[in-house]
Amino acid sequence: MVQSMSQRLNRFGVYRNRPPDSNDTSRPAKSWRARLALLRDPNFCRMWAVGLIYGTVRWLEVLAVAVFVFELTDSPFMFP
Repeated sequence: MVQSMSQRLNRFGVYRNRPPDSNDTSRPAKSWRARLALLRDPNFCRMWAVGLIYGTVRWLEVLAVAVFVFELTDSPFMFP
């Protein structure tokens, strides 16, 4: 069965702040375990892993450029 994106997001509580479709407002809040179910989605974990790798590499790149400029100019105030 193919689910729409809104159905998949709603399953993980993404739309929890939206007003309910019916007049029933007695729905219990989702527990933290239900929210952690999102971590079982391989696409979600892959997205976070790629973001973590990208952020780490970007930080190392900025650091390497700063060290290179410092060694080249002997001045900490000359930025690229």
